Amino acid sequence: MQLLNMSMDRLTCIASDNGPEPLHVFVTILVLGGTLLIGGRASGFLQPERIHGLQGSKAHALWCLLSVSARVLLFPSLAEEVAWRFLPLLTIFIQLFWRFLLLPSASEHSILRHFFIQALVLVGYVLSHPLCGILLEKALKQGGYTETFSDSRFLLLTTLLGTYCAFLYCWTGCLWPSVVMHWLSVWAWLLFFGGERRLRRR
Repeated sequence: MQLLNMSMDRLTCIASDNGPEPLHVFVTILVLGGTLLIGGRASGFLQPERIHGLQGSKAHALWCLLSVSARVLLFPSLAEEVAWRFLPLLTIFIQLFWRFLLLPSASEHSILRHFFIQALVLVGYVLSHPLCGILLEKALKQGGYTETFSDSRFLLLTTLLGTYCAFLYCWTGCLWPSVVMHWLSVWAWLLFFGGERRLRRR
C-alpha cells in the first residue's frame, strides 16, 4: 500500500512540492535534449530531414504536426514512462528480490538499492526495444523497425534517454518531466531527423 501511495504521489506530483523549480526542470530538459542531439548528429544516426507531411499545405502540415505530437505523447512517451517508472509491480518485484536475496538490513543500503533498481529498469528499458522492433514490424507490416531498434547508435541514444528520464523522475519526484523529455526527443526525431523514414522503410 505504501508503494502504491508513493506511485500515486509521483503521478499527481504531490511529492514534488518541495522539488526543483519548474523553470530549472525545463532548462534541464532542454540541455539534456541538446546532448542527445549532439550525440545523434555526431554518430550519424540523426540526419536533418523533415517528415513528408510537413511539406504540403499549411492545413495538412498542421494536421501532421498535431497527429504525430498526440501519437508520440501517448506512445511511446507516456506508455513507456508509466510502464518502466510508475507501475509499482516491477518495483515490488525488485524490492523483494533485493530484500530476500541480497538481504539488506541497514538504512545505509537505501542509496545502493535505489541505484540497483534504476540500473535494472534501464537495462530492461533498453533491451526491450529490439524485441519491440520485431513485434511492431510484424504487426504493422512495415520494414525499418527491427533494423532501427537494433542499431547500436539508436540503442546508445536510448540508453542516454532512459538515463536522463530516470534522473528527472528521481530529481523531481514526479512522472511528468520524464514524459516530456521522452516525448520531445521522439517527436523531434520523427518530424525533423529522419525517424519516420527509417521506420517506414519497405
